Amino acid sequence: MVCGSCGAAMAQVSGKSGGYYGCLAATKGACANHLLVRRTLAESVILDAVRERLADAGTIRYVLEHVDSEVKRMYSDVPETIRLKEAELQADERRLANFVDFIREGRGSQALASVLTETERRVETLREEVDGLRRSRDAVFQAPPIE
Repeated sequence: MVCGSCGAAMAQVSGKSGGYYGCLAATKGACANHLLVRRTLAESVILDAVRERLADAGTIRYVLEHVDSEVKRMYSDVPETIRLKEAELQADERRLANFVDFIREGRGSQALASVLTETERRVETLREEVDGLRRSRDAVFQAPPIE
């Protein structure tokens, strides 16, 4: 909300009797608008106006169309991201298998053990990311039909 006189923000300026909204600039002496409106009255009027606008069929159509297109835009890159993460996961799983084979041949070392542990953590993290991406792809919000 903004003041009709000076354009400053309107906010709760008093706590008496549940609170009053007024011009913040007026509380600092920068605006002549000293009108106070009971918080409950202002909120009731605002909520009624919002309900009225939301009940309009044109507004609902506008929101549904924009939500649907925005969701499609947001999730358009998910299949590519999944493909890239899966490729990364496969490469790290191959690397992990190579480390295990190397150790199995008796050529293990302290440095190899730390790299093996780090790679195992990375593989687990990538598996969780791929799983999360797949679940989000399958659970994409579907806007209800406009009808």
